Amino acid sequence: FFLLCLILPPALSVEIEIISINGETGPAPCTKLCAGTTGKDSAWVQKEEWGSNVLYIRVDISRCGFISTPIITTSIEGSSNWHSIVSGTSSVSTASKDGFWIYLYGFNPPYQNYKYHEKSGPTTAFSSSWNVNWSAVGYSCS
Repeated sequence: FFLLCLILPPALSVEIEIISINGETGPAPCTKLCAGTTGKDSAWVQKEEWGSNVLYIRVDISRCGFISTPIITTSIEGSSNWHSIVSGTSSVSTASKDGFWIYLYGFNPPYQNYKYHEKSGPTTAFSSSWNVNWSAVGYSCS
């Protein structure tokens, strides 16, 4: 009996219910939770025309197979504390079924007098392993 229990794991039951996504509804079997990370070697880009302290990255979620824009939650993770004082870490921009953008702003008051903007470029983001952790809930069929 013990060996049989090791070979045949118990059935897993996961229940996900979407209350509302932009007024859309879908059948329960089509509800999907998908999560991932951009990875610690993420390619952050500096948005020069917005100032030297703005970084952005596009996050690709196309492998999730959503049929419409899902509900997306994000956080920024890194190996230093610099990412903890930037703005925009949970602000999803231009979301679609295939991806979204995150824009990070280097500092807000009272940090204006601190020369943080000199450290908030893509080099620091890369050397501090900044990455976007995300989860998305949506529909994968209609």
